[in-house]
Amino acid sequence: MSHPVEGTRASLLDRLREGPDPQDWARFDALYRDLLVRFCRSRGLQQADAEDAVQTVFGRLVGVLQRFQYDPARGRFRDYLYRCARSVVFESTRRPKPDAIDVDGVEEPVADDPDLERSFEQEWVSHHYRRAIHALTSNLEPRSIEVFEALLAGGEIRAVAERFQLSEAAVYKIQQRVRERLRERIHEQVREEDRVEW
Repeated sequence: MSHPVEGTRASLLDRLREGPDPQDWARFDALYRDLLVRFCRSRGLQQADAEDAVQTVFGRLVGVLQRFQYDPARGRFRDYLYRCARSVVFESTRRPKPDAIDVDGVEEPVADDPDLERSFEQEWVSHHYRRAIHALTSNLEPRSIEVFEALLAGGEIRAVAERFQLSEAAVYKIQQRVRERLRERIHEQVREEDRVEW
């Protein structure tokens, strides 16, 4: 699995608005492809179809970003990304009426689907968790990450302590330290993302 690089900053999106620079798009791709592919897969698309759907989302963004005007009513960056992905998933899984999709695929009158939105939100949360864990691997001992993930997988403190030959107190301490670092990192990632002015 490829891991995303640094967070989406306003400067990156400003540059993307100026034109399709290959390096900027590669960075944007590294940040969001995995999230979007997983979302499409969660909606029943096969891997190849999910990859095609993500390419469609990115292709539409190339055109849309160059003429996009910031509107606070549109909400956060992830809301905008969700609307783009929702449109493409809709097209990929249903036969829309000819007038159901707007030319840029963003303002289509696709009915709100709470299940679809919930699915995207879950993928978005998982996306930020994966990014944060990847970022922390360079600052924490690999064993600490392994202990934390064993606990997340449902392992009980005593069993995890035995498995890693640690005291229960040490496992609690690792859990607390990694959880706090994760919380800080995810908060920072979300803050960077939400600072983007769409």
